Amino acid sequence: MILDIETTGLSPLYTEAILVGIIYYEDSNWKITQIFCDKRQEEKELLVELQTYIKETHMLITYNGHAFDIPYLNKRYKHHQLDYQININMNFDLYRVIRSSKKALNLPNYKLKTIEEYLGIYRQDEISGKESVELYNRYEQSPSQELRDIILLHNYDDILYMIPTLKILTHIPESITDRYYPFVFETANYGKIIVTEYKEEQNYINISAQSNLELKPTIDYSNGFGLEIMKRVIKLKVPIFNIGDRRFIDIDQLPFYIGTFNDLILEEQLELEIKSKKNALIASLKLLETHSL
Repeated sequence: MILDIETTGLSPLYTEAILVGIIYYEDSNWKITQIFCDKRQEEKELLVELQTYIKETHMLITYNGHAFDIPYLNKRYKHHQLDYQININMNFDLYRVIRSSKKALNLPNYKLKTIEEYLGIYRQDEISGKESVELYNRYEQSPSQELRDIILLHNYDDILYMIPTLKILTHIPESITDRYYPFVFETANYGKIIVTEYKEEQNYINISAQSNLELKPTIDYSNGFGLEIMKRVIKLKVPIFNIGDRRFIDIDQLPFYIGTFNDLILEEQLELEIKSKKNALIASLKLLETHSL
């Protein structure tokens, strides 16, 4: 689901969300929905309506949504005492990826319209977010279909043009994309795991994750391996070792793993090689599955 919001200002403490646009794939078609407040006092109804569209399985694609849109909405849900929060760990923020690719892209800035022009995309709407706020203030004082259409078009184009804008990922190294892509792993013993943090250090991989299940509290430290589970939160520490300039998960140090690295056939050894964040996460979480609860 692609998501973009319009607000009356930048601070969620003193301003309101007045328009949310979403585009999602359903029944083999892209569908667009815009939820608009004729008056800012209708914000609570907007938030309740938005909640009915977002599913637990949705990955939210945004542009600077990790820093702005999602935290803003969550604070507004809290402000209205609504028992709901958008899971920021299921957000793929294209802005964060592009910002980390400035050498590869060599762009003057990272505004969404700059990225669109880089890809040869030119939209109809020509107003900025700041101008949209000014237009909304005028709309509240003197509602008109013309002003409403201009405000809606700005948001509509933001979400609509995100689909072709995702082609920018073909110009960005996969290692950078993987860094910000939400990782979800289905397990038999630990439920659905959403990785919230990944750090590769010299001798360890450290992973923090959330499960959709209430898990048995666990603390296990042996031979450098570490596992902490508290309710839905999982923290995993897996030792690694080097063979020349290649790095592998060190199963010889795992207290629960039967066999050693040298006992594995070549294909199994290569599955434990740390070539990318994605490979390391998959291998680590597969090992987690073999741990006795």
